[in-house]
Amino acid sequence: MPLRVFRIRTLLLKIISTIITIGGGGSGGIQGPSVYIGGFIGGWIAEKIRVNYIERKTLMLVGIAAVLSAIFKAPLGAFFYAIEIPYKRDFETRCVVPVLIGSIIGLLFSISFNIGFDFKFPSLSMNYMSLLDPFMILLYILFGLYTVLVAVCFIYLDQLVYRFRKSVLNRTGFELVIIAVFSL
Repeated sequence: MPLRVFRIRTLLLKIISTIITIGGGGSGGIQGPSVYIGGFIGGWIAEKIRVNYIERKTLMLVGIAAVLSAIFKAPLGAFFYAIEIPYKRDFETRCVVPVLIGSIIGLLFSISFNIGFDFKFPSLSMNYMSLLDPFMILLYILFGLYTVLVAVCFIYLDQLVYRFRKSVLNRTGFELVIIAVFSL
């Protein structure tokens, strides 16, 4: 598999275009460019130390996790995001430990140099004994059951739509034309 060459000029142009776009009020956020920058740095390091394809991919995922963890200060979120990137419904098992370490180091770097978002949550003052009130416990149980019901309905509808879509795509000819005409 041919490996892409990482050029610093490309990274600098991406950073400058992102700054201009976001600073100028354009649409977009910082997650996409952050993923690109982290992956680029990991890939560039892999290119410089001349590692094989699997190790290069691991270093790219470590870079992605470290940058996302540093910016958003969410190491577990960055970790899971990074190990799920290469696949649609799976995750990269060989990279779990390096990516987790990179995510933690990214967070520590962010805290040490005070970079990234600093989320301020409002302080909550409440009576903790009210959590153990029997009525509240009943509400928690009902809310849990409601959540399970919504999740089961979502999964059922998702499978129903998938089966419908699969059956429609398997048909050819007149049925598709009729569906297309009526959907307009």
